[in-house]
Amino acid sequence: MQEIDYVFTTPLGEIKTATYYSKGGAFIDGSSIKGFRATEDSDLYLKPEKEFTINGNNIVICDVLTHDKKEFHSCPRSILKKVLAKYKEFRFEMGAEIEFFITKKGELIDETGYFSDDFEFKELRKEICRRMISAGITPTVTHHEVASSQHEINFMHSEALTTADNVVATKMIIKRVCAEKGFEANFMPKPFKGINGSGMHCHISVWNKEKNLFYSPNGLPDFGKKFVNGLLSRASALCALTNPTVNSYKRLRPGFEAPSEIKWGYRDRTSIIRIPAHDSEGGARIEFRAPDALSNPYLVLAGMVIAGMNGVENGSAGEARGKLPTRLKDALKKLGCDEVIKKGLGEEFVETYLKLKYEEWEEYATHITDWEKKKYLAM
Repeated sequence: MQEIDYVFTTPLGEIKTATYYSKGGAFIDGSSIKGFRATEDSDLYLKPEKEFTINGNNIVICDVLTHDKKEFHSCPRSILKKVLAKYKEFRFEMGAEIEFFITKKGELIDETGYFSDDFEFKELRKEICRRMISAGITPTVTHHEVASSQHEINFMHSEALTTADNVVATKMIIKRVCAEKGFEANFMPKPFKGINGSGMHCHISVWNKEKNLFYSPNGLPDFGKKFVNGLLSRASALCALTNPTVNSYKRLRPGFEAPSEIKWGYRDRTSIIRIPAHDSEGGARIEFRAPDALSNPYLVLAGMVIAGMNGVENGSAGEARGKLPTRLKDALKKLGCDEVIKKGLGEEFVETYLKLKYEEWEEYATHITDWEKKKYLAM
């Protein structure tokens, strides 16, 4: 009898799994998943979609459907599919750079830096890549990142839905390999003060048949500039999706190679959008540097397509400028006012998402930290 791990993601970016002994799909209790269903209408259906083999285990990523197997408004994977279907004449090629810390009992375990020849962790990263290859995911580069105990793994870009699936599977592989070696994989954007945080920079190019609409021998063409400005003009609202936690905004600060301003540039890594160097049509793309790995990749890529294509379709009075939000609450307010993203994702979904995230913000805002006690208790 074959064991199959069914996998799906929640609107909050959690990866959920259960082991089944058939390929035929399964019903679940949606009321037990934040952001899914109320108790009085709780049945949802997992439809197997994308298969992987991880550690010898059969994994299948699922769409979440209603009890009668229709589209479910809060399934992040279905939301991305809906957005891509709207622009079916285009192909959105996307890639993701996954940065993370490897810790032991929550503590840093090396003091090396960018591209260091750290034998133990280089071998660990290679093992992660071998597992990725066996799962059908093609790694392109892995290395030690700038901060102590910080690492990065990139894989081959692909069509948007495949890339989002690959992000989910790669995070699962990273966690499992690190756990086998007695470590933890830490995807928090800013787990340690005073050193670089971790992002999940997303690369995108838009193709019409065999033509890359972001390519020109003279720099970014008009289509690409309109797409970029669409992202810039909705960057603050997108942060509610790309940077979905309280901790995310401790990364988006000046001084640690993370974006803090709404601007773009050709080689500027402080910009929210960077145009990477390339020497061919296939390499022409833009890099959106805001996202972090606690985000839901389906929602991130859907939001990027919605914002970018709105810029292409409607143009703009001028380039967006300003600062990125410095608090989750501010990003949520921007998302709540952005009719384009709300319509693109689905207003019912956005309403549910905002409710959950405001509850998370309120939990944080009313929590008394050790810092506060140390700072004020004796005054």
